[in-house]
Amino acid sequence: MTSLKSKFISFFANLGLKFMSDESKLTSMILRCKPSAVSEFVVMPVVEMLVSKFKKRLSNIKEKGNIFKGEYEEISSPISVIPITMGAPAAAVYMEAINQTRAEYIFKVDFCGGLAQNIRIGDIIIADNAICGDGTTPHYYTDYKSKENKDYKKIFADKELLSDLKAYFNDSEIEFKEGSIYTTDAIFKETKGLLEKAKNYGAIAIDMETSIIYLLGKLFNKKVLSINIVSDIPDPQKKFNLNINSRMLDNMDILVEQVLKFISNRL
Repeated sequence: MTSLKSKFISFFANLGLKFMSDESKLTSMILRCKPSAVSEFVVMPVVEMLVSKFKKRLSNIKEKGNIFKGEYEEISSPISVIPITMGAPAAAVYMEAINQTRAEYIFKVDFCGGLAQNIRIGDIIIADNAICGDGTTPHYYTDYKSKENKDYKKIFADKELLSDLKAYFNDSEIEFKEGSIYTTDAIFKETKGLLEKAKNYGAIAIDMETSIIYLLGKLFNKKVLSINIVSDIPDPQKKFNLNINSRMLDNMDILVEQVLKFISNRL
């Protein structure tokens, strides 16, 4: 039997929803804020360590629901930080919510695994394209036919944003590597066969979100770029091969700082 309390809660909840736009419903459910709370520039980290580093570098921080935004240095344009949950399904949900806002530039800044022989722990990887090894991207690909590559397995980054960031990093003498990133679903199932498959596609790194955020960036007309720090070299014999060394920590600080500088000074 339904309690009186539950009846009151459901009545007023549905009453409130009637007065909300579809955009507000989605952002309220996922981000717990109004669409207007999200700025033009969005950074999406996954791990708490990077969320904290962004928060420490922003001033005049305003928190709304699951997000916060602030200013960097003397630039008044706010930057929104939206922590997301690991994996392509979760990334798709957040991208759907962000699409209801005024966000135009979206940066995924997080960790990835290294695949190529020349990749080291702590390397900064800019993904110029993502190879779909996840189960979420194909669901959306029927809505999008790439003129660059008809095989949905490879989704390209926004060319202009990629070019601008590379130029900025080069001007700032920031070392980075550029290449394909393979997006997978199961962090603890990076088997020998899967890793060989990713390498055969030409991937230099592996993550769990880039494929879907690149595809949805194109579908939603957003400029999206994925920049990651190599946190581990996947080993089929080990479920968790994270290796936090001093180079990785130093480059995390550099990456966070330089992404904020790029947004503030170049966009």
